[in-house]
Amino acid sequence: MTLSAEAISSFKEIYVTQFGEHLSDAEAEVKAIAMLKLFRLIYSEAAPRCWKNKLQMEGEVRKK
Repeated sequence: MTLSAEAISSFKEIYVTQFGEHLSDAEAEVKAIAMLKLFRLIYSEAAPRCWKNKLQMEGEVRKK
């Protein structure tokens, strides 16, 4: 996975705002990709379960 120069630049701006630390393009790309992988893992594992639970809860509310 690679990021565009614009994506790396945006990540660097956000990072320095949040953490006060300037990153090189290479460091920013590594950190941004790691973050994207983490979000992908979280959402791919949790989202289907959450949707199923939400649909079940909505069904139970409708039955009452």
